[in-house]
Amino acid sequence: MDRLAKADVRYLFVIDVGNTSKAASLIDRPLRPTMPKGFYHETQILSWVLSYDGLHSPDSLAVTAAGIAVALSELPNSKAIAGVRVGLVGDKFIVNPTTKEMEESKLDMLLAGTDSAVLMIEGYCDFLPEEKLLQAVEVGQDAVRTICNELETLVKKCGKPKMVDAIRLSPPELYKHIEEISGTDLVKVLQIKNKIPRRKALSSLEEKVITILSEDGYVCKNEGFVTAETAPDLFEDEDEDEEVVVDGEIDEGEVHIKPVSRKSIPLLFSELDVKLVFKDVTSKYLRKRIVEGGKRSDGRTSNEIRLINSQCGLLPRAHGSALFTRGETQILGLEHDQDITLS
Repeated sequence: MDRLAKADVRYLFVIDVGNTSKAASLIDRPLRPTMPKGFYHETQILSWVLSYDGLHSPDSLAVTAAGIAVALSELPNSKAIAGVRVGLVGDKFIVNPTTKEMEESKLDMLLAGTDSAVLMIEGYCDFLPEEKLLQAVEVGQDAVRTICNELETLVKKCGKPKMVDAIRLSPPELYKHIEEISGTDLVKVLQIKNKIPRRKALSSLEEKVITILSEDGYVCKNEGFVTAETAPDLFEDEDEDEEVVVDGEIDEGEVHIKPVSRKSIPLLFSELDVKLVFKDVTSKYLRKRIVEGGKRSDGRTSNEIRLINSQCGLLPRAHGSALFTRGETQILGLEHDQDITLS
């Protein structure tokens, strides 16, 4: 553990734990909410199975290992995370059951979170009642909390200072500008039911915002927003204005020059800042529509799911094929898990 604490774990997400894409998702989901806005350093976590006992599935351990690596590293995460698997053999819940125990289990739930919140649940069950599933969540969260508490102790002993100075938030003024320009249009665009036309409309609205801010002199080519402090060279030619004071106004018989403060120069923003803030503003308006209006963009209420259907034997000469459709998403499944996403 001390060697792990001294490792130079800097940046996030390449995973190799059995089924790579699934394990990557299991690790990504609980970690992502703990990363602060404004941290844009490219990051990787490499999770390798170096030794396997054949008894315990490595995926829940991979989630916890990733949580330990991030907690000990310089990454400015807000909370330590951990993951556990919960099984149900008879009437007994088992945390991190063996593969043998899982053969008898009516539940296969992988839960991840912090000491105070559940951030990800994935799994399967054999027609268990809702109260049993809620009990399983409580059992899993208790186990996660225990791990996280121990991890916090380790972080205090071995953790590196966090890179809080690397967090760069877009200025509040930009949010105000973008809401003023796009607010009314966003309300209309987010009511477009079909996904592709809605995305195109949002893209056009984003370009409109960038164009208007550029014409108003708020957008520059720099990577981040600009002030006199962050890019003083942009202001070198902006000398203070001078005002001539006529005779007698201060000292009779003399002419004085006194400086007059120039008008405040507005902040300059990069296109990246504008795009990031536009995305935040869009999410804000979409959430408001769902919470206050009770409907998603496609017209579904909070308790409705997309229409789902499937078709088997779609390709006549393939060993096996199936088409899965959920809303506007289609997946063509072939034998040997060679899935192809069509849209």
